[in-house]
Formats: sequence, C-alpha cells, structure tokens
Amino acid sequence: MAQITLKIMTYFEALVRLGSVSEAARHLSVSEPAMMKKVEEFQRSAEVPLYNQHGDTFEATPAGQEIAERMRKVLQQTHEIELRASMSGPALTGRFRLGVIPTIAPYLLPALLPGLQSAYPQLNLEIRETRTKALLDELSIGSVDALLLALPVDQPNVSVLPLFEDPLVLARRRGAPDAGPMVTFGTDEIEPNGLDPRAVDPGGLILLEDGHCLREHALMHCGVSQNVQLPALGTTSLATVIQLVSNGLGETLLPQMALKVESRNPDLEIVHFKDPIPSREIGLVYRTGTVREQDIEALGKAIQDARLTDIGSQAAE
Repeated sequence: MAQITLKIMTYFEALVRLGSVSEAARHLSVSEPAMMKKVEEFQRSAEVPLYNQHGDTFEATPAGQEIAERMRKVLQQTHEIELRASMSGPALTGRFRLGVIPTIAPYLLPALLPGLQSAYPQLNLEIRETRTKALLDELSIGSVDALLLALPVDQPNVSVLPLFEDPLVLARRRGAPDAGPMVTFGTDEIEPNGLDPRAVDPGGLILLEDGHCLREHALMHCGVSQNVQLPALGTTSLATVIQLVSNGLGETLLPQMALKVESRNPDLEIVHFKDPIPSREIGLVYRTGTVREQDIEALGKAIQDARLTDIGSQAAE
C-alpha cells in the first residue's frame, strides 16, 4: 500500500464529495493530470476498487466512500491542529476563511469589510461564496473556518451563532394590480395593514433555482409545500430575478438587506408584509469545538454592527 499523504487524502476526498474531476481540480486549484496521477497511484496500491471514472464523472465504490469519510475526519482534525499551533495574540489575526451564500455576500460584505479591516488590520480574510450545501461540506473538512448563512442548518457537529433577522418583502413591477401597500425605498415604517404573505400567488413567483435557501424561505412563508413543483428557470442570482420582475414576468420575495442594491430599478416597487412579517434568520455556523470560537464571536459582533450601520444608511436615503 502506497503511503497515504495529506495531499492524496485532500484530492480523493474532494473527488468523492464533488463527483467531478474538473470541479475538484478547480476547487483545489490544481491541474487535473497532477491530481489524478496521485489518485490513480493510490487506487493501484489498494486491494479493493475505490472508484469508477467515466470522463469527468468520479464515482466512489462503497469502500471508496468509507475511506473518503475517514479521510474527511482526518483532514478536519489536521486543520484544527494547525490552527491550534498557529494561534497567538488577539482575535481575528492571520488567515480566516469565511463562506458566504450568494443571497448575503453582495449585500452585507460592502458594509462589513471596511470596518472589519480597520478594526482588525492583521486579519487576512478570505471569502468563499457558494450555496449552503457546498459550504457545509467544506466546513466539515476544514476548508473554511465559519459560514455566514440563513438558518436553520441541519448538519451534525456544528454550532450556530444567531446574529439578526432579515425581513422579506415582495418585489413586483411598478403599476401591477394592487396587492398591498406600496412603500418608498428607505422608509423605516412598516405599514400595519400590509400584505398577508399567504395571499401571494405561488404561480406568479420568480424564485432562485433549487438549492438556494432563499427559495425555501419564500415557499415556506407563502404557505407552499416544498413538494409542490413550481417553474424553475435555473436562475442563480437575485439580480437576474429582479430584471425579470421589473419587466413584468412575475413577483419575488426579496431580503431587506438586498433593497439598497436591487430596488434601484425605477420599474420596481416594494410591498411590505403585515405582522408576523416573514423573515430569515442570519447567523454564523462553525464546527463544534473549534479553536476559533473567540474569532467567530468577534466576527459576529462586527457583522451585527455592520448590519445596524447599513440599516441606518438605508433609512437616511
């Protein structure tokens, strides 16, 4: 049996988890030939088949799946050991890898990053933006240190630091048939006789494609079962959704944090919901027992401060 190095474990675990040679190589920032050479050597030295490869598709055998799971645990523990050995000084110094979902990153990070860099000049923050499931997989092996997500999260061995509620509003084309009180962007008033979210026609909603948690929140608050099949356009960004809505192709539920960016379209109007106002809870997710809890608490406070500052700037406009 060939020596199993951390590099081989990293390659093999990523291939099994992602199921794609090209995606694994891109994720690890290595060339496909270099990665597969090591993995093929590992396969030749094993006594049982570990995987099947068909073009770009990489599929582990049951034995390969079990080995990949054990490798995942080793990689996670190795990461924690490295962190423990390198930690010194105050919170948020050195490298910190933060995963953020696409329905948060472009709206909260501009308010967060300048103050964070000013308060923690020795921080080397790396941002990884992708969907919740991929981020949770990366958190489990130590590829990222914490995640900024919409809660709840169904994942073993993780802890959650709730940060704030992000209300949802209805975005529609200006001049559409009246569905509730229209409000001017920037107001801090919530119309008491707002729209009942259950009155929103699910058939007229334009939502992000499956796998985005905002889609799940929208369906839940509109009283739609996750099993109901709604049209899927394959849309992956709120900016695209807003363009479709502003052209009268439907309506959508929009997070309040996105209003500053996405509601600038003059063809768009925003409708608030009545109490209880639908919302999504935003929080930090991290591995239970991580040595970076002090960093995560400091980051959480910085995010809350940035959120309050951003709300204040919206109300002032």
